[in-house]
Amino acid sequence: MSARCEACPVATVPPLGPGLTQRRLRVADADVVLLRAILEAYDGLALIFGSGDGTVSVITTGAQQAALDALLGELRDELAVVPLPAAEPGA
Repeated sequence: MSARCEACPVATVPPLGPGLTQRRLRVADADVVLLRAILEAYDGLALIFGSGDGTVSVITTGAQQAALDALLGELRDELAVVPLPAAEPGA
């Protein structure tokens, strides 16, 4: 069981604006930091928001969507990244 900082704020996903897309993923706790570092290395590709329960939302532009999907596909086995269905609006 992993320890969590109860006082640490959990990032919430901002409402998506025009031209933005979201990918929801289940990622092992140990791999979230690595996934964030990889995404940050691809400057401007995407932003990542964690819910604190192993679910992350990755936000990108429509123009970067194919590149993000290709990268996530490559990482799927290495980081045990599991795609999740899109969140319901207002959820």
